[in-house]
Amino acid sequence: MGFDMSLMESGLVAVLGTSLAIAALRPIAERMNLVDLPNQRKQHVGAIPLIGGISVFVGVLLSVLFTLPRE
Repeated sequence: MGFDMSLMESGLVAVLGTSLAIAALRPIAERMNLVDLPNQRKQHVGAIPLIGGISVFVGVLLSVLFTLPRE
């Protein structure tokens, strides 16, 4: 059972794609008021953009598109 480089490439594309999606979507989320505001139940300070799920989806989609074998 050896190390598979394509798995590492796929993971790297997913991480980079997710990071870029967060950077690109954060200002849009703030402009559209898609943020989680603190209240008595939450411990964070300030508005937190609600873009995590979309960003992970974009990262995984890019990973699949760029690392799947083409025929």
